Amino acid sequence: MSSGINEAPKRVLYVEQNEDGTVGGSHRILADLVVRLSSAYEPVVVFYQDNPWVEKLRAAGIEVEAWDERRCEESGGRGPFGTLVNVAAQVRHRRRFLRDARIDAVHLNNAPYVGADVWIPACRVVGIPCMTYAMGYGPRESAVQRWIQRRYDLVFSLSEEVEADLDRLGIPRSRRIMAHPGIDATAELARVRRGSSDVRRELGVGEDDVLAVMVGNLREWKGQHVVIDAASRLSEDVRRRMSLILVGASGTSASDAAYVRRLRAELRDRGLEDTVSLLGARDDVPDLFAASDIAIHASVIPEPFGMVVLEAMVHGCAVIASNRGGPAEIIPPGAGHTFDVGDPEALATLLERLVLDAEERSSLGEAARERARQFDITRHVRRIEAGYRRVFGE
Repeated sequence: MSSGINEAPKRVLYVEQNEDGTVGGSHRILADLVVRLSSAYEPVVVFYQDNPWVEKLRAAGIEVEAWDERRCEESGGRGPFGTLVNVAAQVRHRRRFLRDARIDAVHLNNAPYVGADVWIPACRVVGIPCMTYAMGYGPRESAVQRWIQRRYDLVFSLSEEVEADLDRLGIPRSRRIMAHPGIDATAELARVRRGSSDVRRELGVGEDDVLAVMVGNLREWKGQHVVIDAASRLSEDVRRRMSLILVGASGTSASDAAYVRRLRAELRDRGLEDTVSLLGARDDVPDLFAASDIAIHASVIPEPFGMVVLEAMVHGCAVIASNRGGPAEIIPPGAGHTFDVGDPEALATLLERLVLDAEERSSLGEAARERARQFDITRHVRRIEAGYRRVFGE
């Protein structure tokens, strides 16, 4: 057992492997963690793709690299032999990087299958622990892939929904820690820069109108089409009283672009262009939440957690979210509503109810604020660090 006296901090490498052109909750969770670590740990961060968090973390004094060029070089390798050669080259590169950067442990972001084939072997060669924070679900992997994933020294998970997927993979519970992400409610509220009246004026929303917001990258699994379907079912009276904004960037794939075109066509064909607006990516999401009455979440694939739901709750929005996945764990009765995403009529009914009942909106918003504070960021960081002490044998 280490005494911890006068020891140098452990250098932990955090790897965010998303590279689809979007920035989401996994980036936020990583950033919130590394800036709050105790002095026992020194974070080094690698992003596979450049994004706004690179400069934000550097400004906070964190050592950060973006591997865009490296990942372009690693995108080659066709056919089984080419793939094997490419994986071997990636393992060699990571082994050198870990040694040169004097890394003591690796902490991967994303689903367990992402990066397991290259980072676990590299860590084994160097002789350091390899951990992952499971923030999603894997595809139906081969027996070899499942075998590799069971080699992690420790797996953090962010919800009971993800825990169930880890059971499927056969990762022993003795090497798992469930750690709901946290939020710094005070810091989140401090991110608001403009008053609600100014935001609503910019959006063309009257002070007495109900503003509903959905924040999420424009991808089919996020369910913006479900929300549009529900909006089309609202009465004319309710539509006149509300404005609905869909906020989020589109991914870089052809399927993502096609999905955005489909959303625009549906708005046009259903006569919703005066009610529903696609705002694209925004850097003022806290302002939008603070100005909104209702926040909607409608992922058609169960959301692993749903940081955006927690953010909306901090700002006192009355939340309507999917009844599966992380949001169902976040929202207890009385602090929001949940619905079956396969039933747009159910979402329409809840929307109409909240648009017409200001008292219920207010009650749900206050309960949401209180519930969000239970997901304290400090508790989250301490739980992650407890996992680090375990793998370091401290």
